[in-house]
Amino acid sequence: MRSASILSLGLLMCWTTDSRDILNGLVGLRVPYSVAFMVVTAVRFLPIIITEVATVITVQRLRGFNPKRFGSGIIKTSLNILTPTLSNCVRRTGTLAVSIQSRAFRANTERTYLKKTEVFGI
Repeated sequence: MRSASILSLGLLMCWTTDSRDILNGLVGLRVPYSVAFMVVTAVRFLPIIITEVATVITVQRLRGFNPKRFGSGIIKTSLNILTPTLSNCVRRTGTLAVSIQSRAFRANTERTYLKKTEVFGI
C-alpha cells in the first residue's frame, strides 16, 4: 500500500508540475544540474515510451503475433516488444544529444535562472 501511494503521488506530481519547476526544485535541493536535467528528461519521456510500447504491441497483433503470458513464450514476447522500442529510444536519444550539444549544454560552470525557487525556506 505504501509503495502504491508513493508511486501514485510521484506520478501525480510529475504530471501536474511543469518540468522547469521540477528542475529548479531539484537544483534547489542541491542536486547537480546535470543529474537534475537527466531526471527531468527521463520523466518527460516515460509517457512517450509507454505509448510506443502500446503501439508496438498493437502492430504485432495486427501482423498475427499471439503474445504468450507464461512459460518460455514470455521471453520471445518480451524480445519482440523491446527490440523496436529500444531501437526507437536509441534513435530519439541521438537526436536529443545533438540538440543538447548544439545549445551548448554545460558550456559555462555558472548557471542563470529565470525564476529562483525557494525550497523549504532555504
